[in-house]
Amino acid sequence: MKKVVKLTEKDLTNIVKRVIKENDGEIFGFDNEEEYFKDFIEADEFAEKLYWDLHETVEDSVRMFLESINFFEMVSRYQEKFRERYGRYSDLDSYPESDYIESLMTIKVSKKIPDEKIMDIGDSIIDSFK
Repeated sequence: MKKVVKLTEKDLTNIVKRVIKENDGEIFGFDNEEEYFKDFIEADEFAEKLYWDLHETVEDSVRMFLESINFFEMVSRYQEKFRERYGRYSDLDSYPESDYIESLMTIKVSKKIPDEKIMDIGDSIIDSFK
């Protein structure tokens, strides 16, 4: 089980100073704290850039996948199958005692999937691997 620990900047500074002291004033090959922090900030900025590049790549892949399977037509086809067989239930304002009819018939898909939906899917994919 992962544990999240929140540190203040002061806590982090104290930890770094302690590590430097224990390593004879050297940390990760840097002679002083200032050089280390400068390098660490650059590393963090680079990681941030890579993270958002990854995010964008995942979103592009999700968009291409959904377009390749023609999600709009797929949903429409399944809703139409239901209407053909049970049309009397397809346009109800509410669906008492049925989560599935409501789940199927209330899917609203436009031919162009909104960017927010793509971003939500991308976030879910990335978060599922954390």
